[in-house]
Amino acid sequence: MSEAEFVQQLLVVSDDLECSMAMSALADRAILAFPKSARLWSLRGKLIPMTPDGTISIEDALHCFRKAVELDPFCADAYEQLADYFDGYRDDRERAMKHYRVAEWIRSKSES
Repeated sequence: MSEAEFVQQLLVVSDDLECSMAMSALADRAILAFPKSARLWSLRGKLIPMTPDGTISIEDALHCFRKAVELDPFCADAYEQLADYFDGYRDDRERAMKHYRVAEWIRSKSES
């Protein structure tokens, strides 16, 4: 399967409220096949909170978002997910706002 095909399949489930273990396994396979894909790392992290309770640590999502930013410092989705993580799981609004601003700045530059 190509990187684009993995992204396509994972995007469908990332819009749902729940992620099956099969989709989580698909995200893991995608990362193994394309370990340098910031988009796939970001999608994998986004799916983690949607997996059945206790299956995957929420800290793994943080690792995925950080990895995505490491691979592509201009991955706006990863910064937005980092912001959501710090806002929702760490109750750190200040840190979240920093990441939201970076995501917004990246998106504004890509529209210019």
